[in-house]
Amino acid sequence: MQAVILAAGMGNRLGNYTADNPKCMLKVGRKTIIEHIIEVLSSKGVKKFIVVTGYKGRKLREFLQRKFDFDFTFVHNHVYRETNNIYSFYLGIKDISDDMYLLNSDVFFHPQIFENLHLSAGDFLLVVDDFKRLGEEEMKVITEGSRILEISKRIPPERANGEYIGITKISKRVLGVLKDTTEEVMEEKGAGVFYEDAFQRMIDSGYEIHYVSTNGLPWVEVDFPHEILIAKRLAKNLSKSH
Repeated sequence: MQAVILAAGMGNRLGNYTADNPKCMLKVGRKTIIEHIIEVLSSKGVKKFIVVTGYKGRKLREFLQRKFDFDFTFVHNHVYRETNNIYSFYLGIKDISDDMYLLNSDVFFHPQIFENLHLSAGDFLLVVDDFKRLGEEEMKVITEGSRILEISKRIPPERANGEYIGITKISKRVLGVLKDTTEEVMEEKGAGVFYEDAFQRMIDSGYEIHYVSTNGLPWVEVDFPHEILIAKRLAKNLSKSH
């Protein structure tokens, strides 16, 4: 298995915290967010990583090559300032033909969340937090059983059943269709949309996307300064439990 990690974003909402580094290089506890992600995945046998860089891309590349002895492929999104994550997603998956994981690089999560996904069978599986209270900002989902019927930030919180946390397992059986669908969405809507628009188009075309619950285990997407503190608390609790 290999993993595509999307790490092109500028992290503007974090202000000075991302003045010199991409946000995945923020230190939470003794490690950065990206180190945590790679260590969790490699402990489950993932040794090949495709990292889509953008903002401060060279710094991230040099940092990872210094820290780890894994098989890294770095794909640079030269238009990261003008595009949304669908374009980084497209760049990350276009040359892959095997089963893969997809991760947003700003998510700090309890390792058991990934383990549960890793052990779950399915062609297209998203990790969903169906425990937390939802607001307007989240990438929300509407579900039926284990199936995802809708995924969008535009879903009203009161209609949503949970939040997609930015971790996905995709099998090679659906990857070709997903690539084509992603290109279609960009041709129609441009590159300023979210990659989840391609997921929704797959659902609308009759493909089944299922989800694995976080089971209430902690995680945080680091977009704002207060979420750095949440990630640090989580890192501290994880180090205590090991």
